[in-house]
Amino acid sequence: MKITSMTAAGAAVSLLLAAGPAASQAQIGIMIAQMQSERANANCEANRRPGESQRINITNAINGLMRKLHAPAMPPTDLAKLFSKAKGSKVANVTQLISHTDLRTELTAGPPGQWKSFVVGGDHRAARGVWRIALPGVEGGPETVREFGFDFVLEGGAWKVMHAQEYPGPLYAPEPDPFCHAATASSY
Repeated sequence: MKITSMTAAGAAVSLLLAAGPAASQAQIGIMIAQMQSERANANCEANRRPGESQRINITNAINGLMRKLHAPAMPPTDLAKLFSKAKGSKVANVTQLISHTDLRTELTAGPPGQWKSFVVGGDHRAARGVWRIALPGVEGGPETVREFGFDFVLEGGAWKVMHAQEYPGPLYAPEPDPFCHAATASSY
């Protein structure tokens, strides 16, 4: 049963109370939780941008994570701590899923990169961005550009990589749109 207003909720509660106290309490709890969730989502959708200081703090934390991914030497156990263990987490190159170590190798193959685009989620618990690495050309040739799409989540008080995807060229990585929750946004 979907409730869209307090008047409808009152009418639904009256009907439920007539059905029996135990079933009524369970249904009322479900309706209240649903209304709170819908209200939180509506507020988040209406205010998708975090405050400037929040955005800077989140961006700085994720930049620190990217520096760790680019560090010259890191034991596998420390590297694994930088990645989310949530269901659906993935790391891939252009054609297939790869290991965290292989992604790190690809990220450290050239100079440190920079954000081409970056968006913090409206819930302040997720972020998405396109990381760009420009490799100098050989013998005066044109530079090679590699782009990686990243999804980050705040997990256990630390920012972690949830998804990472290498793209075949600079025009293939999609620009991240503003979003509210990582679960409702399309991922890399």
